[in-house]
Amino acid sequence: MTNTNYKKLGRTTEEPMTWALEPLVKIPHVIHAVVLTADGLVVGRSPDLERTDAEGAAAMLSTVQASTRTMLAAFIGSAREVRLRQVVAESTEGYAFITDAGEHTILAVYTDLEVDLGVVAEAVQIQVKRLGQKVMSAAPRQPAEDALS
Repeated sequence: MTNTNYKKLGRTTEEPMTWALEPLVKIPHVIHAVVLTADGLVVGRSPDLERTDAEGAAAMLSTVQASTRTMLAAFIGSAREVRLRQVVAESTEGYAFITDAGEHTILAVYTDLEVDLGVVAEAVQIQVKRLGQKVMSAAPRQPAEDALS
């Protein structure tokens, strides 16, 4: 897909993983979704999620995942590496699914309370697999110091 097609779909080249969210936001009661890097940079967001809101959510989502991983390490012993698979947060307004989506990538979905949790969990896992396949087939990013030379 060319950059022109991304713009026609309301995407930017700065958010190359938005495609992974399209099936998720079609699920009844899913409100928003975002793909982010582990350090909180937005690489995909649902169409109705404003960029500034996605960036704020991404910063908190990466923090939630990191702090949850640290908490689990404290329980099992810090000598072992903990690979977090999923965090589900429930509020009076809805659910947030925060899922490890591969190498340094997180996928998060926000829903209302009426959502079928099983449907969302299954759809998220399907998209995580697709994201992983796409990321693994892409060329690795060039380190910053190499890019400047």
